[in-house]
Amino acid sequence: MIQSKDIGKANREEIKQAMDAVLTRMQEFDLAGFSRELEKQGFRVREARASTGKLNGYYVTSRSGTEYKASEIGKGYTLAHIEKTQKKLKYNSISRNYGNTLKPKDGGLHL
Repeated sequence: MIQSKDIGKANREEIKQAMDAVLTRMQEFDLAGFSRELEKQGFRVREARASTGKLNGYYVTSRSGTEYKASEIGKGYTLAHIEKTQKKLKYNSISRNYGNTLKPKDGGLHL
């Protein structure tokens, strides 16, 4: 029998993979564009706002209907860290596509 925590882990991993794919394709992060792209893949994004109207974060609903805070997907997917995550994903994608790896050589890093 499948445990509910296993289903939750699978849901979060599915969301994370979709988010990574969207972030890799985006030029610059903006929550509206990010939300639209995730919704095309069957995930719903809901903003979390304070009573003052300030954007505090967001939630993502899995295809099965369970909603997760961005921090439950991973720390790198919170509003405070998502741009850094995007840059890292894009760098890794470029390195993988062109086969470039950094190698230590004579006191510095070289391609």
